[in-house]
Formats: sequence, C-alpha cells, structure tokens
Amino acid sequence: MKVFLGTILLLGCMQGVIAAVLLFRSKRHRQANKLLGVLILLISLATFKVYSNAQGWWDQGLIPILIANFVPFFIIMPVGPLVYFYVKSCLDPRFELPRKDRRHFWPVLLDLVPVLTVFLYLALVAFGMERPNDARWGVFIDDYNDYVDIPRWLSVTIYVWAAWRLLRKAPAAEAARWIRQFLRGFMVFQCIWLVFLVPQELPGSGDWLLDHLGWYPLYIPLVVLSYWLGIKGYLLSQALPVPGTPLPVSLVQPTVQVLERLMAEEKLYRNPDLNLSLLASSAGVAPKTLSTVLNQHLGKSFNEYVNEYRVREVQGRLRGGASRDLTIAGLAYESGFNSLPTFQRAFKAISGVTPREFMVKSGIE
Repeated sequence: MKVFLGTILLLGCMQGVIAAVLLFRSKRHRQANKLLGVLILLISLATFKVYSNAQGWWDQGLIPILIANFVPFFIIMPVGPLVYFYVKSCLDPRFELPRKDRRHFWPVLLDLVPVLTVFLYLALVAFGMERPNDARWGVFIDDYNDYVDIPRWLSVTIYVWAAWRLLRKAPAAEAARWIRQFLRGFMVFQCIWLVFLVPQELPGSGDWLLDHLGWYPLYIPLVVLSYWLGIKGYLLSQALPVPGTPLPVSLVQPTVQVLERLMAEEKLYRNPDLNLSLLASSAGVAPKTLSTVLNQHLGKSFNEYVNEYRVREVQGRLRGGASRDLTIAGLAYESGFNSLPTFQRAFKAISGVTPREFMVKSGIE
C-alpha cells in the first residue's frame, strides 16, 4: 500500500511541475497563470519532500544531507496570498500585483527558520561557539516544524475567506464559476488539514498518527488538488478571452444601444435575479462580448452598470415624493436590489452620500 501511495505522490509531483511550466509559458492571462503556476509548484515541492523522506533519499551521503537541510521544500506561507491574488487576477484580468502588496509574502520567513537555524548552528560550530552534534538544535527544528503548521493553516484559511469575499462582490464575472470551484477545493482541503492538524499538535497523539498513517492522509488529497488545479486552471486560461483584445465598432455600438434600451425602456435592472448571462441573452450577444463591452468601452463592471440604473431610479422616486408611501428599503427592493446592505454600499459609491444624506441634501422630508 505504501508503494502505491508513494507512486501517487511522485506522479502528483511530476504532473504539478509540468502544469507549472505550462502555466509559466502561457502567453494568455500571464499574471493569473504565473500566480497559479507558483502555487502548484509549491504544492509539488512539499509533496516531493514527503515522498523522498519516505524513500529515505536524504538519510546517507553528504550531498543528500546538504540538500535535505539547505533546500526549503516546505514553502507554505505564500500559499494563502497566492490564492487571494490569483482570484483577484481572474476577476480582473488587468490586475497587476503592486509592489506594496508584496508584503503579504513576507511571512515566508516562518518557512525559512529551519534552514536559517542550520546555517546559524554551522556558523557557531565553525567559530567554536557550539560543539558539533549538539542534539538540542535538531530537537528545536523538529518542534518548530510541528508547531509552524498552526500559522500556516491560519494563513491559508484567512486568505481563502478573503478571496471568497472578493468573489461575492463580483458574482457575474466570467470566471466566477471556476473561482467558486477553486475556493471550495481549498476549503475542503483546509478541513482535512484541520482534522489532521489537531491530533498532530496534541502531546503523544502526533507521533502515533505519523507512525501509523504517515503523511499520506494529508498529502494524497493535496496531490488530487494539485492535479485538478493544474489541468482545470490551464484549460480555463486558454478559454477566457485575452484582456485588451478590441471588439469591432460594428459590434460595440449596437450592443451599447440595445443595453440602453433594455435598461431605460424595459427596465431589466428591476429584476433582482438579473445577471451577466441573462442580460447578454436579452441583448442577443455572448456573455464574453457583453463583459468586454462593459469593461473596455463603458469602463464599468456588470454590477456597477446595473446598480447605476437602480440608484438613479431610487433617487428619482425620492425626489418625486415616493418616500411618503414607501420606506427607503421598499424603494430599493422595487428598484432591483435584493439586500439593503448592497443598496447602501451602491448608493454611497455612486452618489457619494448615503440615502439619508441625499434626502437631507435634496430637501426631501
């Protein structure tokens, strides 16, 4: 059984490296592909270390021992930020990781502590400040490796949650379906990791768990996740349109005119279930075409475009005295909003003031 499980780990490592290379070399959606490629590569490195440890590759010989101690295979702290920024780049293909956001990757230093500890120990031995073969340093590294998984798990969980919040703000994005699957995959893995992590951190149970099960219950699901991310993520990157590709004017102008008619005359925005696909179907164009028209030619997301019409209707009805018959919430729901917090945020973003401030400013009682 261990041979079979080890083979799965090894194949997963190989597939992960191949997928990462393909993503790095792809010329479409380079930012998203690079982020996903690094994410898969980090998973593959950690999986390879688990496999090679089980095979005893690093137990004998100077070079294997040096590789085992000086190559940081377990680089986990960047995984959470990579998930978050990958989702962000999928939702906005024009997104480029700004320099100020690179601070999210600084916690990688936690992953480098074991390697830095080995360097420090060898330096102290070289200067005669420590004796060779001092077991205390090895015990420290072993204990550290046990407990550093706690901030690792917390980091990935927090960033996955933050990425999910990003998705909720742009539910009509072209890649929304894939992103939901992507984040759910990580959520499932986080649950598996937690089930494995809790007994691992308890005194005594961690050793029993590793002696009887090894790391396979954790890393086999991770390999499955890596397989899926590599194949699905690469195929999706080839299917999505390249940002910046211009549409012909003969298609843009008629689409804009149809949109204005649908919103101004038929008032489709009043439908609280309106989404990109439904609006595209009503306009007689493909969802990708509609998204491109909105983003590149009108400079708005789907939600921004629709919510502008909804907010304008609320403003017009408030000026017309509708507040005497309906509450602000009632006006918001009749104009197509399906939640009051969403209405409040949209109204403030578009008008620059809250609905109550708008009424005071407009002299509406």
